[in-house]
Formats: sequence, structure tokens, C-alpha cells
Amino acid sequence: MSCSSQTLPDLTGAIIDGDLELLTLLGEGSYGKVYQAQFTTIPNHYLAVKCMPRCRRRSQHARLQSKELRNHKAVSKHPGVVTLYREIVTDEFVFVVLDCADTDLFKVMASGLVFTNRPQLIKEAINSILDALSYMHRKGVYHRDLKPENLLCDRNGKNIRIADFGLSTQRSYSNRHWCGSLPYMSPETLDSRHPSASSGYSTKSSDLWAVAIMLCAFVSGGLPWGRPHASDGAYAAFLKNDDYLMSRLHITQETNDLLKRCFHTKRRHRPTLEEFRDAVNSIDRFSTSDPVVVSRTPVTPVAKPTSPSAEPSPKKTTRSRRSSLDSLARTIGLKR
Repeated sequence: MSCSSQTLPDLTGAIIDGDLELLTLLGEGSYGKVYQAQFTTIPNHYLAVKCMPRCRRRSQHARLQSKELRNHKAVSKHPGVVTLYREIVTDEFVFVVLDCADTDLFKVMASGLVFTNRPQLIKEAINSILDALSYMHRKGVYHRDLKPENLLCDRNGKNIRIADFGLSTQRSYSNRHWCGSLPYMSPETLDSRHPSASSGYSTKSSDLWAVAIMLCAFVSGGLPWGRPHASDGAYAAFLKNDDYLMSRLHITQETNDLLKRCFHTKRRHRPTLEEFRDAVNSIDRFSTSDPVVVSRTPVTPVAKPTSPSAEPSPKKTTRSRRSSLDSLARTIGLKR
């Protein structure tokens, strides 16, 4: 069977593994289709199921499928990564049961209703992404295709989770160039002749470059360039004048200073993940149109007298989303 998603039939309405029903087609990529699904015994609790053709053993596509699943499983327990529950293998298909999400970060950004001129929400989103990315890197997994379309979230931009490990690797340096999506690639990922690619490009640095590009999108609603190459007019303008992004993206001096470091042509001059996090958290205004922060002297609140007989109100206890998923996994017997 061909390993292209174009050869996959529409399996909407099919029931796999006895009681997992594929409800609607959510989307498709080069090598698979994704369905919204639910267990017939647990209605109204939705999962995502990625369907891929089962490739011939020892073929290149089979190795890529195996690598994708292995890398995803290695980091799946982190709350900032889409949960991979299990695989279901049939004669023709490989089904991967995943956490389901309301939407992706690209759609939320495109709406312009959530992050525009809200620097605190941008900081929360960037920190959430960096938490998951730091965990992945500690586990020796490098994504190589970070972009808003591969970050699932709630409709309010919360609960961001990294998805789609199809291009991920466990190699900290790689010679596989042109790997990822052009606007989010680092220049050494794109160009094997780049000085920072003399011994292969750093996949860790490549991931962080992509997050810095996403910061541009959070702040301005646009991207700094189409590709990080001198043939791209916007990138060429940046190479000529590294303050170019201030006028293109309408960003503050502090944001511009950080991005100049992030997009330095020499990798050794770029910030580490934690340096990037600290810099983001120290900036009050990313865009020149963000509200001006007025410094106020903190006022110490006066404690109100309480009645000796007053009893404290009981605290509400809530189960975290992760605990709920763990409970679901135990209920339906899925292996995480």
C-alpha cells in the first residue's frame, strides 16, 4: 500500500478496535488523516485518531513512522505535549489514539482577538511552549517543525500542547537540511553552506529559532520574512539593517534587542532557552501599540477584622486536566 494520505479512504463512521468510532475528519497531512473519535461506551468524551497507511516493513516510510511514534511516546507525559495513548495496528492501517483539542494556535492567532496588545497572555503562551520544549530537549527529542499549526490549544489560547512529531529527531546535530516549514527555519537549517552548518546544524537552536519567529507572530500578527535567506527581500533587509524589524513589525526597542540576538547569523551569539525565557519575561511591552505600563507604589491592604466564630469557607477542589486524562486512560484501559 502507498504511504501517502491521498491513498487513504475516508473512514468516517468506521469503528475500530471494537468500540472506537471515527466521527468526523478533522484534517490531513502528507502521511495521514486525523479524525475526531469517541468510544461508543463513553459518549461525549472526544479523542483524536491519526490514521496512517501501514507501510511495508523496513521501508523508508515505515522507519519514519516508527521514529515519529517513538519520539512522541518519549515526551507524551508532559502536559505541554499532546498525549499519545496507544497505537492500533491492522493489516492496512496504523491508528494512533491522541488527545483531542478545540483548535490550534494558528487559528487563534489569525482571529486577532486573543493575543493582540496583551503582553501578559503572550508571556504565558511563550512560557508554556518553552516548558514543553525544555522537557523535550532534556529527553533528547528535537521537534524541527515548531509552528502555530502544530500547537494545539483551547479557543482562548490556553492549554497549549505540542503536536506532530513527524520531523522530530533524537540527533542534537543534523545534516538533513530543508527540514521544517520555511518561515520558521533557521538559516543553517535551510542552507548547508551556512557557516553555522559546517558540522551539521543544531536541532536545539533550530527549535528555539522557531519559537522566536512565533514571538513575532504573537506580537505583530505577521512573520518577519518568508524564508531566512538573502534571496528573501525582508530577510535581506534585516541582514543589511538589524533594526529593520522595528519598522516592519512595529515592536518596542526591548523586543527588537531580543530578536536581534535570537536571529543572529552566528549561532553562538543567540540566547539559550532560559536566557530567551528571562528576556521575554522582563519585557513589559512587546508592540509599540501595547498599553503603557504605569508604575505605581504598592499599597499594603489593611486586614479586615474577622469574627471569632467565623469559619473559613471550604476550598473548592478541582481535578487537573491531566488527572482527568489519567482517569480516562485507566477507565478505558489505554496504555500511556
